[in-house]
Amino acid sequence: MRKNRDKTKELLEQLVAELYAEEQTIRPASMGDAYLLAGDGQYLGKITSDRSDPDALTNPYGRYGSRYSPLSIFNHSSPYGSREGAFSIHNPHCTTPPELYLQGKAAGRVTANKELPDAIDSEKFLSQLETDPDSIRNGQLNTKC
Repeated sequence: MRKNRDKTKELLEQLVAELYAEEQTIRPASMGDAYLLAGDGQYLGKITSDRSDPDALTNPYGRYGSRYSPLSIFNHSSPYGSREGAFSIHNPHCTTPPELYLQGKAAGRVTANKELPDAIDSEKFLSQLETDPDSIRNGQLNTKC
């Protein structure tokens, strides 16, 4: 019986590793979309008012909007959402925060680090994302530090 458990555990670990590797390569945003890209190159979701879009930052059940997802800026234990994360919007000392892209062009870095020259204030960004994501998509950022 123990031998079967070991094989099951090994198989599950392999499947999880393969799924995670696939997820790392997914970049569903097109050049016309507004989206976040982490400092390590990880796609972090698109900005849209459609909360049912599986790739939306505004979808609380999606891989980029869920507070439980390792790829979410809303997960306070992830490298993208914790106060200490190397690529986190909430880390005031982060030098490699996520970049906001609007229509395929970098618009600034969403961060709590107010020392960065192209910083977009993370708290203001999150507030605007919650109340009016379409204004972000249209380049109407009220979030510069």
